[in-house]
Amino acid sequence: MAEPRLHLPGYGDWTGPASATLIGVGMTVRAAVAEIRAALDTDVG
Repeated sequence: MAEPRLHLPGYGDWTGPASATLIGVGMTVRAAVAEIRAALDTDVG
């Protein structure tokens, strides 16, 4: 079952090979934060 509120940055094929490192995950996490913020803004208003 999918959970739209659960985000696991750094996991899965879509993240890229460097996301398994602390330095490499930065870009993935920034993109995830932007998506989470957009989803929260949509839910609230």
